[in-house]
Amino acid sequence: MVRFARGNHFGVFHPSIRRASLTNQRQRKKDFTSLSHNSWYLVIFLAIAFFLRMVVFFSFRSIYWADEIFQTQEAAHRLAYGIGVIPWEYQLGVRSWVLPAVIAGLMKCTAWLGSGSSGYVFGTAFFFSLLSLTTVWFAFSWCRQYFGMQYALLAAFTTTIWFELIHFGARSLNELVAGNLFLPAIYLGSLKPDQKPESKWRLLLIGVLLGLTVCLRMQFGPAVFVAGLWILSRDWKVRFLPISLGILSVVLIFGIVDDITWSRPFYSYYAYSRENIVHHRAAGFGVLPWHYFLSALFVHTGPLPIFALISVRRSPILGWTCLAVLFPHLLIGHKEFRFIYPVLPLLLTLAAVGLIDFLQFLERKTKWHPSPQARLLTAAGFVLACSLALASQYPRWDKARGGLRAFSHLSEDSQACGVAVFKIHWWDTGGYTYLHRPIPIFVFSNISDAASVAPTFNRMVAPESTAMPMQGYSHSNCNNGICVYQREGSCQAGGTEYQINEILKQEN
Repeated sequence: MVRFARGNHFGVFHPSIRRASLTNQRQRKKDFTSLSHNSWYLVIFLAIAFFLRMVVFFSFRSIYWADEIFQTQEAAHRLAYGIGVIPWEYQLGVRSWVLPAVIAGLMKCTAWLGSGSSGYVFGTAFFFSLLSLTTVWFAFSWCRQYFGMQYALLAAFTTTIWFELIHFGARSLNELVAGNLFLPAIYLGSLKPDQKPESKWRLLLIGVLLGLTVCLRMQFGPAVFVAGLWILSRDWKVRFLPISLGILSVVLIFGIVDDITWSRPFYSYYAYSRENIVHHRAAGFGVLPWHYFLSALFVHTGPLPIFALISVRRSPILGWTCLAVLFPHLLIGHKEFRFIYPVLPLLLTLAAVGLIDFLQFLERKTKWHPSPQARLLTAAGFVLACSLALASQYPRWDKARGGLRAFSHLSEDSQACGVAVFKIHWWDTGGYTYLHRPIPIFVFSNISDAASVAPTFNRMVAPESTAMPMQGYSHSNCNNGICVYQREGSCQAGGTEYQINEILKQEN
């Protein structure tokens, strides 16, 4: 009979070792439970953020800037359905077709969700709203990793309810898409290598995200350079090759797409630089002083930049990245706040950290000693008040809503065979993205021109304040001061000189 030795070698543990093992098991279980709870907090914030972005997009239907339609979705509609407005950028080749190709796929895949244009408009908004959630994920993850759960909750809350992030969420502007892809690259690159070899796939993903950021918006190049150097510096030998391969693979794809669509590799970047630097094309849309963005940050975020400055010493890379986004745009004459979009979620994240630090400073200097929950609620209430106050002054909630609703209505009008746009800017209509019918769009500045080719269309879109534009027409649908007028009967061919693409071709 074999007698097993007593001791620690054959599964019989010393009591102290057994107690230590049980303690470690409890600690691991506690850590797992804590991590699970933290993840649920994030899921709740992401769900609320997505809900707010979709609800606001459809409740306050608007065009923040015409580029969100005519630089991306309209080109996508041309790819998917063969018809679309062709603005000067696509006449001169200054835009890449990569993003429109992605949106064209979304349109084809989601058109079944609704009649007319409503199906793919919903599908496109759904996709870009999901993509915009990286702002919430980044704020929560960054603060949880480096500052603690209280900071993470406030940062996630701030990026969830901030009015302009909500308004931007469903839109397909290049700078918004690039910024939403840039944030995950910064966070994933910030993680320190553990004892095991770093995942090459994660490093490759970081490179892909950095490459997409700079290819979608080349003005973000300095910010990508700064963030990229910082990411690489954490382990040059391991990180350089996979991250570089990720960046180069994306750059190569954009170059190939330009070669296919514009007959030269990277032609859109050359043409963009030529038109805006040599020919000053963008300056024709307005020029603002170099310091505009500095004041605009306070206009769009109230006092939060002050709290961001308080905390920037604790996350200097976020501060340097903001400066790298700002600097090249200070040198550009034509300025719009959306151009520096990545600064907004970074600033809000830093502001959440600075706000809690400031409250803790007040606690040390005064007799006010709230609980952590009270401190968090105080900070969240302050952020919410700022967001609501600034949102009430925001001028773009219903910009071009009437034109969008008019063209959406016409997308379900099977009897429409030609549409005349009268006394409305064509860029406030949504183009074929919202019309979605293979019928001509005519643009008229006076009623006599419209009367000269009247048989070529049987629908008119004009301001409600305008008297009945032409004889034989009646009101069909009115929204937000814009009406659709209709006449019975079919349309004849003609009026080519007034069709929108012909007018745009003559202007360039």
